[in-house]
Amino acid sequence: IAEILKEAGVVVPPGDSEKFAVALEGLAEDPRTRNKMGRVARKYAVEYLERNVILSRFEKELIHCVRGPEGWA
Repeated sequence: IAEILKEAGVVVPPGDSEKFAVALEGLAEDPRTRNKMGRVARKYAVEYLERNVILSRFEKELIHCVRGPEGWA
């Protein structure tokens, strides 16, 4: 998850409520970082999670599955 989030979020160990609280407090006190994370997250969502992007990748995978790696059909 850390690799996906990069600069779009904060990663804390599962179950570590103290580190989670510290991360939230840090974001609450730092609007510049929050805004940057929001911009990065939006950019990621548009590039990788928009419906047309996902459908295009899915279609390419289906075609690859039907035709096989050498493109036969």
